[in-house]
Amino acid sequence: MSVKSDALYLNLLEDLDWALTAEDYTLLLKGEALVISADLSPAKAAAKALINSFYKKFIDDISFSADAAALQKFVSANNCCADFQGLRFDNCSSWEEELLGEFRRRVHLFFEPLSCISFGSILDRGRLGPGSNIGSGFSDSYSKLFSSKLTCTNTVLHQVYKAWTKESDRYASAEDFRASIFGECSFVEGNRLSFVPKTRLISRTICTEPTLNMFFQLGLGALIEDRLKEVYNIDLSFQSMLNKMMAGSTSSGSPKYATIDLESASDTISLRLIDEVMPASFAAWLHLFRSPKVRLPSGDYLTLSMVSSMGNGFTFPLQTAIFSCLVDSVYRCRNRRLVRNHSYRSGRDVKLTHGNFGVFGDDIIILNDLFKDTCWLLTRCGFRVNSLKSFNEGVFRESWV
Repeated sequence: MSVKSDALYLNLLEDLDWALTAEDYTLLLKGEALVISADLSPAKAAAKALINSFYKKFIDDISFSADAAALQKFVSANNCCADFQGLRFDNCSSWEEELLGEFRRRVHLFFEPLSCISFGSILDRGRLGPGSNIGSGFSDSYSKLFSSKLTCTNTVLHQVYKAWTKESDRYASAEDFRASIFGECSFVEGNRLSFVPKTRLISRTICTEPTLNMFFQLGLGALIEDRLKEVYNIDLSFQSMLNKMMAGSTSSGSPKYATIDLESASDTISLRLIDEVMPASFAAWLHLFRSPKVRLPSGDYLTLSMVSSMGNGFTFPLQTAIFSCLVDSVYRCRNRRLVRNHSYRSGRDVKLTHGNFGVFGDDIIILNDLFKDTCWLLTRCGFRVNSLKSFNEGVFRESWV
């Protein structure tokens, strides 16, 4: 560490001394993280979280093994997906069987209308994000689509995209001009894994998708987002804010809701789970648009048992939808009314208020007494609850920090 960063750290400890105990200083001397327990006040929990993250986020001094640690975590998550045996009903109580059955029903009902969508409806919502794509060194959509080599994982995507461009004279002309310079399309085996800074000790993995795969993925993701608004009134543009509001909600001085955080949530949605609980015709869309393999930094390809990773255009709305259905099933089986977000008009403005649950990616907020059931069902579906960042007791909730 630098002299300046050490001095700043000591100043931070001095400022936050009021939140620390003798046991905390013992942990700091050992180089261990401070414990954030459920009985802490939000202010003390925030202070300890800040101390824990000070060097953790100091990316100017990244460990040489940070990328290797991230790769190991990614491969481990993929292995967990490969080992997932499905929603086994063995060794289940009648209540647990009911819960598993209701989850399958909720997922099927949610995605059934999306089984009838067409290539046209997906392409009409298709777009490219601001990041890079395989085959293009640009970040803007125009350059990636019309001034680069197009890439995809199968011929179907290219043929459908090519036919769709011909519906517009301007689009068709632009694509023909692009193809005359860069060629028709390059077919690749899958996406490409790389690393971006996260903490000193571990990087974050992200998979760069082929251009046309991403175009279709984001189109399908937009349709899933429409369905989220229709069924649960979850708008991903605002849900993060609503989740923070819920985490701070209290009743008689105590938090009203439990918060659940998952480990590597986007990398642990297994293909086996998708194929088991979703309508086959919708699961087919996911199979068609996803990358079946990932190219590792070594140049080797790894077959993906996860349906998608971070970098895929439909990952975030898909996981939000799955976890919303899961929460819905717990509420129904416990005969609890599921209150959705709702909007109301205040003067000329339309305002949005939260209901009694919230899902934003893997950030899940539920009623306190449904915590145990929700965690059990998440685990049964192959997900890993992060016990250090999940709270249903005491006065502290992780989403406040």
